[in-house]
Amino acid sequence: MYCSPGALQGEWLGGAGVRFLPQLSAGVPHSGLLTHARNPMSSAPIQFASPAAAAERQPSGASRLAYRIADISFGMTARDGLRMILDPSLGEFAIPRAASDECDVNVKVSLVDELAVPAHRPLFESGGLWSLFAENGGYRLNFLRSFPGETPYKSAWFDRHFRKGELFLSRQFFNMAQAIYPLEYPLDEVLMIHHLASGKGLEVHALGVVDEAGGGHLFLGHSGAGKSTSFQLLLRFYDPERGAIRIDGHPI
Repeated sequence: MYCSPGALQGEWLGGAGVRFLPQLSAGVPHSGLLTHARNPMSSAPIQFASPAAAAERQPSGASRLAYRIADISFGMTARDGLRMILDPSLGEFAIPRAASDECDVNVKVSLVDELAVPAHRPLFESGGLWSLFAENGGYRLNFLRSFPGETPYKSAWFDRHFRKGELFLSRQFFNMAQAIYPLEYPLDEVLMIHHLASGKGLEVHALGVVDEAGGGHLFLGHSGAGKSTSFQLLLRFYDPERGAIRIDGHPI
């Protein structure tokens, strides 16, 4: 039985599991605020690659991939003839494939016929797709949908620092005729949050934009604070009924 990977997660999820604004820039004055990009998260200045350069660095169907976000790098090396591709939202964060064994997180990816749930109790259950187990001096992350009798579609073992790991993909769920992004949500987000929480950064509830000069801006706030509404107004998805919206004194 083969199940489309699209059934494993919502198609609106990108990289770290966030929604992205469409890329619109026309008609917005330069204000230090406005050419937004599809960037999952960032807390440090990043030299972005152009889409053409990213495509050249990370060809479709590669056996080695690497990317860096907020100075935390992730490298993947495929076995068993598996071909990999980055999630489209990560193209700007691609780094040369030669660096894929020199990253903060290094993962070897393999195919297996079937995966089993560990017999012992988990250390943590997310209430969603994944559970965490202690195993062989490190940790195992098992990814399992909630259908009765179904086996895990993905399982990953990492050392206790989450720097080196082995990722196993079940052939029952992945179409080997297509290139795969092995760290698909929620695994990429779990790994990123662990490294941020270990002192390399922090996670914030925010909406981010990149201005025309390449600078990044974060608008922080809890759910319902108005982040999305503010940007819908800035990008003229809605027009104010009264008053005006100005940036640096310029109406938009």
